[in-house]
Amino acid sequence: MPSVEMTTDLDRRFQSLHVLDNLTITAAARRAGVSNKRLFASRGPRALDLLATPGLNVSGGVKYNPDGSRWSPGAMAAKAGSIYAVHKRQDVGTREKLQEKWSRKTLFGRVHVWDLMQLLHFTIDHSDHILHYTSQLIHCLQVYNGITRTSFDPNKYDARYKRDMQIAAVIHDLGKLLTLFGEQDGNVDCMNRLIQHTLPNANESGACGLANMQIQWNHDEYGYQKLRRNLRLPRRVLATVRTHSLREIGGPSLRVFKWQWDEFSAHLTPEDKEDIPFVMHMRLFDQKTKRRTDVVPDVDIAEVLQLLEEYFEDGMLEW
Repeated sequence: MPSVEMTTDLDRRFQSLHVLDNLTITAAARRAGVSNKRLFASRGPRALDLLATPGLNVSGGVKYNPDGSRWSPGAMAAKAGSIYAVHKRQDVGTREKLQEKWSRKTLFGRVHVWDLMQLLHFTIDHSDHILHYTSQLIHCLQVYNGITRTSFDPNKYDARYKRDMQIAAVIHDLGKLLTLFGEQDGNVDCMNRLIQHTLPNANESGACGLANMQIQWNHDEYGYQKLRRNLRLPRRVLATVRTHSLREIGGPSLRVFKWQWDEFSAHLTPEDKEDIPFVMHMRLFDQKTKRRTDVVPDVDIAEVLQLLEEYFEDGMLEW
């Protein structure tokens, strides 16, 4: 039987979703100039309805101790080690099996992106001891707010740069919805690396490009496979979804040796080299805006809906 703490935690997430649902209906109605009742009747399945999707386990995206209490921050840091151990065991065969298992599978059908976003409130990244029990919805909105409040020098960045950063912030972790469908954390969370010994010799074969590299599989690749058919999303936004967790794109570091970076960079195409600075800039916001909290950030939902409708037809997509 769930503990009081676990029940309270899930109840709080449901309550937040109810509030967001009402705010969303009001914001959308205001933008459309119609009554809430009319919009409610015409909008189709909403986030709360999607929770009843066959195969979705609303408590599967957030793990607790056996007694139902939250893991302590120290315990979560320790658990992250075991999650990464699973992730590090991935090989090319694992990647191919996960790709085949999930990339072509329809989970919801045609849905509004904002409704998918709200489902992220029932997921956390169990490998991220900084955010702890902060939901992935909260995290994505933290990143969005950080970008929205930032001024971008027009002499340095193009006219669509900030808008593209905003949409990347909103959708970059949609792939983490897989934990609600039973996929283990080690195949959904975590930072990624190139799978060892899979790069061809660049001097002999030329640059293969990021798109053809064998990278560990997680929410990045899954999210990309679901989003890539949307022709409105710019290449640099899709590159962000697909590679924002890839350690190698950050250059030599404590985890990426110089020789590994040299081997990796030799295979980058001109398009990759053009996209990586954008990916890294978004990753900076992704990391620096993290705040441990249970409170959903204050955002202008009407503005978020407008953003989604710029990049998705009627704000919808197949998932």
